[in-house]
Amino acid sequence: MLNIYESLGLKPINTINNKFLTKSISKHFKCSNVYNFNSILCLFSNCNLSGKTLNNTNQLIKVIKKKKKVHINGYIYKCVIKYKNKYLYKSLFIKEIPIINPLNLNIGLDDYTLPSYKNYILSEYINSYNSMSNVELLSCYLTSKLYELNISPHFPLFYGYNVVILEKYTAEITNEWLDLNLNMIDFSKCSIINNNNKLYLQRENFPCTTIYMENLSDDLYKYIYKTTKVSEYEWSCYIFQIIASLIIVQKFFNLYHNDLHLSNIMFAPTSKKYMYYKFNNTYFRINTYNKIIKIIDWGRATYSFNGLKGNNSSFNIDGEAFGQFMNKRVNNGGKKKIDFNPSMDLYILGKNLISSNSFPKKGQLRNLVHKWFNNNLSDNESFNMYIKGAKEGIEVPDKQLYDKIFKKFIIDKSLIPYNEKIYSL
Repeated sequence: MLNIYESLGLKPINTINNKFLTKSISKHFKCSNVYNFNSILCLFSNCNLSGKTLNNTNQLIKVIKKKKKVHINGYIYKCVIKYKNKYLYKSLFIKEIPIINPLNLNIGLDDYTLPSYKNYILSEYINSYNSMSNVELLSCYLTSKLYELNISPHFPLFYGYNVVILEKYTAEITNEWLDLNLNMIDFSKCSIINNNNKLYLQRENFPCTTIYMENLSDDLYKYIYKTTKVSEYEWSCYIFQIIASLIIVQKFFNLYHNDLHLSNIMFAPTSKKYMYYKFNNTYFRINTYNKIIKIIDWGRATYSFNGLKGNNSSFNIDGEAFGQFMNKRVNNGGKKKIDFNPSMDLYILGKNLISSNSFPKKGQLRNLVHKWFNNNLSDNESFNMYIKGAKEGIEVPDKQLYDKIFKKFIIDKSLIPYNEKIYSL
């Protein structure tokens, strides 16, 4: 196995380039402060980390102009990036990830003083490797390295990050949440916005991590819902690519996505007709349909490699996914631990696939996908699906390529053009 871990690490920050970046981030995102330090840097070194950052090959240098708002906390910007010694114009996707749970009204930066439970929670959000924002940042960096090192094409490139204090951060809320929390809202620091029948909570002076990522063209959810018919063969090609990506992240990092629905599966356009893979000395040729699948949005991810195990605060009692996994506590002896499950991603993906009108209603592919969730068709739209997936999922990615549905992709190595990259799984 390639020792990818030797390629992970830090690099010095170029002070001149950093001034351009800091100034442009402050301007476009209305930040009162822009920082370079994040606690995950401590995973790579215990030396003085001032003036250091992650050693991604591609680096954002300057944000120039907003091109599109993708969602409430995600934007596409025209930027200047540096790749090796070249400076290039490129459109990047920039995402605001809250460091503190924005719906936890009891926690704010002005609480960070003497020891208390609130300060403990705040410290966990900011400094813990397991905070949701830090796990997503680390996952984006790790998966981008797989792409940079030509191990797997199935992840977007990472262009860097900053920790910022936004003048205003907006989170979507429900009527039910507002009814429960209205009396707790401090309207000197927060406001409620009603826009097109959607409710939003806006918080002031709010800490976020901004991550800078490769801009991708579309997601699988939108593609299949605007395409009248997708054949079983085409579906099989996409699913093979997805399985290949899951095999690789589990192989190197025991990295589980834990929220792999169709909107978190995007693609980049390609002129290549085929991609080639090697698995247990068997070679596969996969039709791309001019799309390279990319997995995004690692906000609920967990990982375990090199003696390092990353839990995720999203599964804490105050997290957005509490109950999906359950850690042992000294006083919950009657409750069974629900550990991170390598089958979780196939379980959630399978439930999403069979809910799609364009997915085959019968045949070998549907039979394969049904096995991922034990033919249990209940709770397809509720959070119970995630809880059941953590408990009941048993199918792991690297066992799926033995299924007969993928035999049609097997070819002799001699038929692969000599200049084609073969991705080893």
